[in-house]
Amino acid sequence: MDVKLTFKGVKIKSVLPPLPVPLRTGSGILTHAPVLLVDILSEEGVVGLSYLFSPRKDLLKCLKEGIDAIAALLIGREMDPAKVSDHFRFRIPSIWWIWDFNDGKSRNRYGYLGRSF
Repeated sequence: MDVKLTFKGVKIKSVLPPLPVPLRTGSGILTHAPVLLVDILSEEGVVGLSYLFSPRKDLLKCLKEGIDAIAALLIGREMDPAKVSDHFRFRIPSIWWIWDFNDGKSRNRYGYLGRSF
């Protein structure tokens, strides 16, 4: 059975849960875990769940705005990873080395980065 889903949008919530034990990182000591909880909504009512961690809580607003901007470009499109990949491959080449649906690997990361500069 081949089910097709249509992208409706995202619902994002910022949370700052305390860590049971402080975590020492290169940028300092974390006592809380800055996280965005992301609900991926479809027109058909199916909801996908995801999250995004940031070591700095002041970056959560920027990350949310980035997700919202990309989501706005996907509204009404089929939620097929290969089609989403093709749609964005040359529209946002500066970040595409991070996530490549076609082979699941980082491919020529510096070449993709170089196109945006």
